Amino acid sequence: MNVMNVITYRKDAELPSLSFAWYDSNGNLIDFSTGYTFELKLVSKKTGVAAITKVSGIIGDDVKPNVVANWGSGELNQTPGQYFVRLKATNVMGDRYFSPDNEPIIKIIG
Repeated sequence: MNVMNVITYRKDAELPSLSFAWYDSNGNLIDFSTGYTFELKLVSKKTGVAAITKVSGIIGDDVKPNVVANWGSGELNQTPGQYFVRLKATNVMGDRYFSPDNEPIIKIIG
């Protein structure tokens, strides 16, 4: 995955979806089109506590963007502030995580 900027959402937003192009260590786009489940956590930059853990509405693909998280009603109704996006992709071979140096940040405003 490439380093991303801060993505800003209003507190009650559901759109736009959060989209990623996630690459392996060799620079190849990872094929998430079959066999993967996803878990996304929004972790407060201030407290280190997960505000939400999302396991549904996350879609994998074999083209860019290869991961799309669709927000459900109320999921971004969080305390305004900045949140690390911690994404895990799991298949039968194990888990993949974003590199901690490349985690996107969501900024929620009131």
